[in-house]
Amino acid sequence: MTVYLDSVFALNFAVNWLLLRAAARLGAAAVRPRRIAAAAALGAAYAVAVYLPGCGLLAGWAGKLAMTAALLAVACINFKADQTIVGTALNMLGLAASTVIVKAIN
Repeated sequence: MTVYLDSVFALNFAVNWLLLRAAARLGAAAVRPRRIAAAAALGAAYAVAVYLPGCGLLAGWAGKLAMTAALLAVACINFKADQTIVGTALNMLGLAASTVIVKAIN
């Protein structure tokens, strides 16, 4: 199967941008369009990196877990996100990670 990285980047960028824009509008947050575009580009770059040779760790559950934790930490510390929401997301992440680990052991 052939995967075109420019198509992966463009599709992920568009979807990320639309989701971030909708979240900002629903949350009545005043977010600059450049910041939304930068965040969408970062997410799209991660999606492209999953397909690159030597970056297979990013496609596994450990890489996804680490990336999600890093994004939540940046959101909480640098952007002063609501800690209740970030804590809820971390709890959901921990539940999912423990389920994956238990299924991998059994």
